[in-house]
Amino acid sequence: MVTFHSEDDVQVKSEAPKSSLPSNELQKAKEESGKMTLSKIKAICEKTKMYQTPHLNELLYLHNKGFRKIENLDQYVELRTLYLEGNILKKIEGLENLTKLRCLYLHQNMISKIEGISHLTDLQNLNLSRNNLTSVFHLSNLSVLDLQSNHIDDPSILENVLQKLPSLKVLYLKGNPVVNKIKSYRRHMIFNLPQLTFLDDKPVSDDERRCCKAWGHGGIAAEQAERRLILQEKRDREKADLDSFRRWQAAGREKRVERLYKEKVGELSAKIARRESFRWKAIASLVKQDILSCSISNDDTVLSEDELSIVRSSIEITPELCRRSFVGYVSYPYEKRSPA
Repeated sequence: MVTFHSEDDVQVKSEAPKSSLPSNELQKAKEESGKMTLSKIKAICEKTKMYQTPHLNELLYLHNKGFRKIENLDQYVELRTLYLEGNILKKIEGLENLTKLRCLYLHQNMISKIEGISHLTDLQNLNLSRNNLTSVFHLSNLSVLDLQSNHIDDPSILENVLQKLPSLKVLYLKGNPVVNKIKSYRRHMIFNLPQLTFLDDKPVSDDERRCCKAWGHGGIAAEQAERRLILQEKRDREKADLDSFRRWQAAGREKRVERLYKEKVGELSAKIARRESFRWKAIASLVKQDILSCSISNDDTVLSEDELSIVRSSIEITPELCRRSFVGYVSYPYEKRSPA
């Protein structure tokens, strides 16, 4: 059954329902929802399977929670890594007791100034990308620094800040106006920060560092000469590797030939020994049968009187054994010895 409504009813129903709370209470509720309370932190720890006892945690996930202020972290004194990205933070604070902190992630917030971290002497990894930073100060002992997509436009950041970080290995600075203000930006950064291994999503190779160093001392011409030298060194290494491989092949080939030679010599020696044994056994058998002379089909040997005398005196083989063992190997005709 279809029910028809008047236009007034439709207009009333289309209006969004108004909150029953007064404006001041609504504002208070919003502030409470963005407050970093100890109970909320413990609830997050329970959800992420962390410890409920604060000082037992070394890792804490507080990202994307809508927090407006860093607070109530005084009991988490053993923290090594803290995730605070994706909130509404405007200031770095509340980290006084986290002296063992090594990694701090504060990207995607609303921070406009670096402060409150000078006491974190163990801090190695700091991520402040996608904030509202216009300048950088109070940094030390960092090995990884991410400042991309901010509003930093002062080229003196290189001399005043970055060159004072001797342990800095990884730097992200792209997305800031200062990148366009530094001529030959990548060359300039690598030349002045020789310890860098990664710059703006691209690793710094040893060859690139050599080229940037040559560029810093002699300009484009020196850089091109260094590139040619690097290419020649690469070819020399490849040639040396190929020669080494060929020497290895030759040595292996010689060993293989020597092994085969020894195997063949061994086989031949055994064959000769077997053949010599057969010869003398055949001679002995024929002598015992009073055969004067004979020829053996394997080597066509004719017996001499000396051989006959040696066999007679040293080997005792019966004629029956001869017939059973050497049929097919002894060829005739032969002559019998005349009766004595």
